Amino acid sequence: MEISFVIITRNEDEKRLHHIINSIFKDCNNPGVIVVGETETSIYTNSYTTTIEKSFTDKPSWITAKKNWGAKLALNETLVFLHDYIEIKEGFQEGIDRFGCDWDVCM
Repeated sequence: MEISFVIITRNEDEKRLHHIINSIFKDCNNPGVIVVGETETSIYTNSYTTTIEKSFTDKPSWITAKKNWGAKLALNETLVFLHDYIEIKEGFQEGIDRFGCDWDVCM
């Protein structure tokens, strides 16, 4: 199953954000990673990074809008929403694959 990860951030700790992104690429098969921050939205993939300008500075904690924006950019049908303090642990992809695709929401 291919997954798009939408990470919501305030861009306060770039090192931690890159650690989270690396944890996703380390454990998941061909993930799409979309980072929605305060001043820009970035799409990370294995081979390139694309930046799309979207300002959230007028409402910096507007989490719902950030999630919706990330979902619109997602290329995969399965979405995982994360905040910038949650990392993917080893075995995440294997655990998700055990559920199959016969569900609408998994929490």
